[in-house]
Amino acid sequence: MEKALEDLELHKGEAEFSIRKTAERYNLSRATLQRKYNQETRTNAEEAEYRKNLTTQQEEELVTFIQDLTSKGLPPTRSMLRNYACVVAKKEVGMSWVSRFLDRNKDKLLPKWTTGLDS
Repeated sequence: MEKALEDLELHKGEAEFSIRKTAERYNLSRATLQRKYNQETRTNAEEAEYRKNLTTQQEEELVTFIQDLTSKGLPPTRSMLRNYACVVAKKEVGMSWVSRFLDRNKDKLLPKWTTGLDS
């Protein structure tokens, strides 16, 4: 991939070094090479953030919501958390979203809070 990108830069504008022809020459996907060449790709961290159902701020607000309810003796259930996330994200979240959310935020949620979330 790097050699193909170098060739494209060195021979910019030359017909025999089009993205399509360079992709064929190096046995690469034309679409992938074009995204890389146009710098339209994301880092792994950027991609992970993009794919998250809730933003980091929304997840922090959900942690605060859980802490508030739990301090009042009403720890939310997993289905309550999933429903809350669906409303905030304005789309359906996956069945295992709550487990991943709790795992990401285990340092902020004490074990006594998460035991109430098992139902």
